[in-house]
Amino acid sequence: MPPVLLSALSNQPALRPPRGLLPASFDALGGWLAAGAAGLLLGWMVWRRWGRPRPPPPPLPPPAERARQSLAALQNQPETAALAVEVSRIVRGYVRSVMDLPDCELTTEELMGEVVARPGINGETALALADFLRECDGIKFASPPPPAHATVTRAGQLIARFESDRPAVFLSAAAAASVSGA
Repeated sequence: MPPVLLSALSNQPALRPPRGLLPASFDALGGWLAAGAAGLLLGWMVWRRWGRPRPPPPPLPPPAERARQSLAALQNQPETAALAVEVSRIVRGYVRSVMDLPDCELTTEELMGEVVARPGINGETALALADFLRECDGIKFASPPPPAHATVTRAGQLIARFESDRPAVFLSAAAAASVSGA
């Protein structure tokens, strides 16, 4: 550039906009406001779904009551091998929960070994339980199943007998297990 032009440019005042900076338009702010509102709504929904404490589940009824309810539902069923299997499962579940045994399937001999090893169970009741479970096993595994005789009624009587024979030690263990949800 020629020196004359440089001197003319250096004498010029600095150019500034005629007004200050323009504020953001409503459209530009609206997008951010909508995104913020959507974020707050999403956060509230997440908190509502997973953040609030849940009420504790209702306590389970005692094992004898659960077994009786299950047996009552089977009361008018025809005497079949399937009924004997289901009644045996209910009685086994009752004995496992009352005696605080693991929830795995035990054979009749294993279950009876656990029952006999526990103190306080009447020998006649344990023998009646073993006979009942062996009879159910016979019905379950027989080629043509032999006729069953009042399986549900006998199971209910067996549970009532077991309840009357079991000592207070098992009552407190069962109460503690039902409170802890096990």
